[in-house]
This record gives sequence, C-alpha cells and structure tokens, in this order.
Amino acid sequence: MIPPQFDGFFQAATGNTPPTPPTPPYGYQCRLACGPDADPDQPDSLRGGTTCRSQLINIPTGLGKTAAVVLAWLWNRVVQSDATHRKTWPRRLVYCLPMRTLVEQTDAEVKKWLTAHGLLWDDKPANRAGKVGVHILMGGEDAGEWDIYPEENAILIGTQDMLLSRALNRGYAAGRARWPKDFALLNNDCLWVFDEVQLMSTGFATSLQLQSWRDCSGMKPAIATASWWMSATLEKEWLESAVDFVPSIAGVCNDSDEQTKLLWNEDTKGQSDTARRFKKLLQPDTKIFHPKAEAD
Repeated sequence: MIPPQFDGFFQAATGNTPPTPPTPPYGYQCRLACGPDADPDQPDSLRGGTTCRSQLINIPTGLGKTAAVVLAWLWNRVVQSDATHRKTWPRRLVYCLPMRTLVEQTDAEVKKWLTAHGLLWDDKPANRAGKVGVHILMGGEDAGEWDIYPEENAILIGTQDMLLSRALNRGYAAGRARWPKDFALLNNDCLWVFDEVQLMSTGFATSLQLQSWRDCSGMKPAIATASWWMSATLEKEWLESAVDFVPSIAGVCNDSDEQTKLLWNEDTKGQSDTARRFKKLLQPDTKIFHPKAEAD
C-alpha cells in the first residue's frame, strides 16, 4: 500500500479539500515535517520523515507556523507507518504561549486538525489508546488527567507560567506531591514549542537554559527532549540571555536563516502575493524584545 503524502495530509487537516481550492503547504512546512530535501513540487519526496532536533523557526506572521509545527509532529509521531521512525519523535508536544487568549486560539485549531483525521481523544478512558489527548494548562482551567497515560501521545497547550514552573519542579497551582511527576514528564520525551517568544521576557531565557541543561552530557533526560522557538521578530542577541546556550547559537541561527532564505527565494508559495505583502511589512531595525511588541 502506498503511504500517505504530507501535502494531502496537511490539506485534509487544515480543511483545504474539495470543493475548497487546494492550498498546498509552504515549502518550509514540508521541510519541517519531512526533512531538508522535501520539495512541495515533488509529492513523492513528502512521504518520508525527519529527525526531531532543537531549532529556531523565524517565519513572518500569517504563514502558518502553528500548523507547521503541530502537523509536523503529528505526521512523524502518529501518522507514520514505520514504528521505528515514530519513536524518534517525542510522544508529548508541549505548546507554550505567553498569553491566555493565544492558548484558547491554539487549542481550537489543534482540535480541528486532529478531528479532521479522527485522532482526537474524547476523554473516555476506554478510547484512549491510539488517540491524541489535548490538555490545557493555564490558570482557572482543568487540565484533566494528562499525566495518567504517560505512554500515550498527547498535546499540552498552556501559558508559560504553568508549563515552565512544572519543568522547573515548582508547578504553579499544583501540590508539592505532584511536582516530581510533572517535572519528569515535561523533561522527558517531549517536544517543546515556544511560540511568540518576543512576548515571553525571562521565560524565553528560561526555556533556552532548560534545553541547554537537557543537552549536557551529565544531565540528559532518559528519553530525548527538544525545543522549537518560534517568532516573526526574533533577534540573534536574545539567545545570549542564557549563558549555557551560547555555544548552540551559531548552529540554530544558520539553519533558521537558511529556511527564511528558501521561503522568499525558492519556495513556489513564497513568491505568492500574500507572502510578498508580508515581506514588505518587515522593516529593518524595528524588532524589539518587549511585551508591547505584539501591538507594534
């Protein structure tokens, strides 16, 4: 049986199926899920997977970063037929955001994409196997029993205070008896996605330092954990806010710059009117690391 192709999987998840005119994924979305050689104009190259590693995703607003990361994880961790490959991707996707409104928006989109492929867990224990549970971690919300099934795939979406405090073994709104369990689950077998990092202030530096510790030879988790940092206004010097991350800066920035270059210069959809309009909005020397950056 011929395995599914990522472009079809992406379009089905996002609702771009007939009678809606098909809108294939951007090249960077294909490469994120299928590796650096994936070419959206050659569907046969979109069947394979890639390895999961820490990286920067510095892509302009409106070009589908959320869909790119969630569907890349879903494609590699859940959909791929090769069990050996699935195990190379973490079983938990931890989506960390700076604001409550962004959590609610992301939750709605993720559930829509999972429902489109029949993968959303309905919260019934008998139906848990093989499904993806979606859990919200933010003040005033019941996260549900996200930690009861550590062997199953799950997506955790929450604010940085709730998620980072648990990764530091000091979980907000959690009893002390739960701290070690949350600490273990959020530092093992996870893909952390930090979105809108320009709004995170010291939370961004904390995320860099945590990943540096996980990468140290003497502090590696039992099962590898990676981090993806996303922003449309990311400055290289921000990465220097975590001392132990400094040796990794050159590598992640070079990879990010190459992806941005490909988006504008080589991707077919990168030449669309929409993409060009976004590019014109990017003015030099206007990126700032400040809570008001979103309004700007």
